[in-house]
Amino acid sequence: SSTSICPCVTPPDSLGALRPEQRLILRLVDMHEHTYREAAASLDCPIGTVMSRLHRARAALRSQLAQKAQAACA
Repeated sequence: SSTSICPCVTPPDSLGALRPEQRLILRLVDMHEHTYREAAASLDCPIGTVMSRLHRARAALRSQLAQKAQAACA
């Protein structure tokens, strides 16, 4: 089944609810289009750490969006 997101809920609204390191990794990779290698160099950490942080940040953002959409469009 597909999940529809209410148009009144946007990702930037939900970014504020994320931890600072989650916002940073999303900005670097998803918004500024850094490669994992570039993000790892910027953060001075291994690429695997970038990948796991990004996975957790995207999951948290999806959760925030789903919760806000449910509340706003119920």
